[in-house]
Amino acid sequence: MQSLFNFLEDINRLPEEAKALILAKTKINKYPKGHLLFHQGQVCHYMYFMANGLARIYHCKEDKEVIDWLATSGNPFTAIDSFYSRQPSRYNIELLENSEVYAFLYDDLEELYRNFHAFERIGRLITMDQFLILQERIDMIQFQNAQQRYETFLKRFPNLQNRLQLTHIASYLGISLETLSRIRAKY
Repeated sequence: MQSLFNFLEDINRLPEEAKALILAKTKINKYPKGHLLFHQGQVCHYMYFMANGLARIYHCKEDKEVIDWLATSGNPFTAIDSFYSRQPSRYNIELLENSEVYAFLYDDLEELYRNFHAFERIGRLITMDQFLILQERIDMIQFQNAQQRYETFLKRFPNLQNRLQLTHIASYLGISLETLSRIRAKY
């Protein structure tokens, strides 16, 4: 739990009562590589925090898996379309490594927001950060060529190129596996 508290406290100091409630409400699970944490078509009731491991958030389009988000150690993640709207999701969440994941129920987060201004501020700042990361990815897809996308990926995720399958990297970048292989051959 220390990695979670460090993450939160780096954003804003938390009162001890908030920490105690977080500790009481947090589900801590260890899952094997390949575990499907969340299935499309369901309502996502949890915000997750990757204590240790790696996950991909993806959807299927024309029999192809399209990776929309990568969840790395020390970061929150969810099926964002469902968690906030309370509607069924189009996303799946698969763990790509053995992982330790903390899960916060939607209603428990709402309780923390209502009762602790410091936690509400943390939630707002995390959401802003996630939107900026998403905007960076949209800009990457819209305005960068394949080489630039790969370079952006390496800057954002300097330790992932050897932990992900090449098909996953190509999917995240929105390029073909062949194009990715040509780009990587230059490095």
